[in-house]
Amino acid sequence: MEKFQEGEYTRMAFERILKIDQTLAEELPGIEEMELLDSAKLFCEGINNRLVKLGFDGDMKSVNCKIDFLRKQFQKNKVEPCIKDATLKNWMTGSAPASDKKGRENVFRLCFALEMSAEETAEFFLKAFLSRPYNYKKINEAVYYFCLLKGRNYVDAVRIIANIHNIPRSQAVEKEMNTEQIGYEISNINDEAELIKYLAENRYSEKEQHYTSVKRISSMLVSCFELAQKETQLTRGTSVTVKSVDALLDVIYDYDADGMYKNEKKTISKNSKFPKCVKANWIDRQALHNIEKHITSTEDVYRKALILLKFYSYYADAYCKARAKIREDEVDFRGYADDFEVELETVLAECGYVQLYKRNPFDWMILYCAASLNPLSTFRDIISKYFLDVVSDE
Repeated sequence: MEKFQEGEYTRMAFERILKIDQTLAEELPGIEEMELLDSAKLFCEGINNRLVKLGFDGDMKSVNCKIDFLRKQFQKNKVEPCIKDATLKNWMTGSAPASDKKGRENVFRLCFALEMSAEETAEFFLKAFLSRPYNYKKINEAVYYFCLLKGRNYVDAVRIIANIHNIPRSQAVEKEMNTEQIGYEISNINDEAELIKYLAENRYSEKEQHYTSVKRISSMLVSCFELAQKETQLTRGTSVTVKSVDALLDVIYDYDADGMYKNEKKTISKNSKFPKCVKANWIDRQALHNIEKHITSTEDVYRKALILLKFYSYYADAYCKARAKIREDEVDFRGYADDFEVELETVLAECGYVQLYKRNPFDWMILYCAASLNPLSTFRDIISKYFLDVVSDE
């Protein structure tokens, strides 16, 4: 899937990062920008923008007016059952859908009701829902992609999905097939019968999905173990053995996450002051364990793990190489930011997560760190501000 262009608000969000003077004595200058980026507002904004394109001429400030328009859109496009009014109201008043299976299904139904194309749906998922557009190894999402791409409606999608599930699974598939390759092959199918045959022959269980992401995460973990040992030798002046996920996260976050949970029952997900979108699905030991065992299907977990590990491996490697030549107080990695972004987006695209989105609070935080003198130190300072200092005050 091709990268989406950045809109005006996205460019403005990134420009504000670039304008921050990271050399100021002020602690984390400009970090409050992250707190203003709200996932629920982005979702509501995405719906509002689509309503305007569909000719909505009612009062944009009236929730009931918009719900009435949406209900008619669901009826017009035969997307049944219509999403409940209470849910639509929540979406309009500050509560984005969860990024779980049910949430994704509801958002796909919304996209059909709002008459989006396959590309418009993908962009809506990335920029409004802040989630991966399509997981082509999921039968439902592969069929939705085909129908949205070919101008079919939701009724067609439901019928095709039922037909696929009615065909007995008779053979094993090539588990190593790249998810994006499946999407490419689906895009070249025009005949419904051919699609049904293809997807019936290429069915993946939950454990057989996210193969590319798991493989990449596993590879980066091995690299990060080695880099963490080198980095701690330089930053702490002592050798630390890093051969486990717990030890690695202790280094990346610069505190004993597992110990704090065991002793105080405090976690970033539950006790930090990070924006909801940032702390949701925060990468901890359990998250990485679930990824390794293929027992999580939440797209946000894989995406955040990819971003976190790429961020750490890139800048830990840069730090270790730089410290072989310069002192700690001479470190300045601001010139590395563009290269880091390119490398990170290459990893995300390879794993089906398209690209970074600079209005996504988590992505913004990582890019804010990348724009600083020492990105790893800045990242750890942010954790101190939004979590360690908070629980300490308690």
